[in-house]
Amino acid sequence: MLVVEREVAGFGASGRNGGWCSALFPAGRAALARRHGAVAADAMRAAMRAAVDEVGTAVADEGIDCGWVKGGTLVLARTRAQLTRARTEASGGPDRVELLGPDEASVLVGAAGVLGATYTPDWGGPLGIPRDWHAGVGLGPDGLGWAGGYVGDGVATSNLAGRTLAALVLGRDDPLVGLPWVGHRSRRWEPEPLRWLLVNAGLRPMTVADEEERLTGRPSVLATSLARALGG
Repeated sequence: MLVVEREVAGFGASGRNGGWCSALFPAGRAALARRHGAVAADAMRAAMRAAVDEVGTAVADEGIDCGWVKGGTLVLARTRAQLTRARTEASGGPDRVELLGPDEASVLVGAAGVLGATYTPDWGGPLGIPRDWHAGVGLGPDGLGWAGGYVGDGVATSNLAGRTLAALVLGRDDPLVGLPWVGHRSRRWEPEPLRWLLVNAGLRPMTVADEEERLTGRPSVLATSLARALGG
């Protein structure tokens, strides 16, 4: 087996540099469900949660002294619109997401002006972002495998990708090979300088969306539309 890296091994891996291992997948559950169906989306989310524990098990089995602690993740809501999204996230879906009140959240992070937060226990440089924010893994007919598009959360995702590629190479009947990211190919970004212009053009609308939410207290229609356009 040959592992090909365009730069040095680990180049651009912000997740490894930052030291976090999360169950985040670039494409959210709603986006996965639209593309692949709810069952496949939930299977992808479950596999990502399991990957965090798989990394923790490997750390223990190999005696790796990396200070592994599975402490969960906390996402703060500082506006009414953000609190609305937090309530929606905590109200359904397969992920174990708990809605915290302002006092609970403030105690955990020591921040002022917090209206609430979401908490999930499944967490323990430059970003490589695919055009549709959808990571992919696969094995071509020529025997060349690929995996990537983790958008900065690649510790658990690359673990899952490695186990999936192993199953594909060995031809195993493994549930991992049926996950919706297997065989997914993101379309290429527009050629330069169009890519740069589009990315930077999107920054202004998102700034406007933040202001819209601050003034109205409601989730921004502009932000939602832009996220859908990017595959979110």
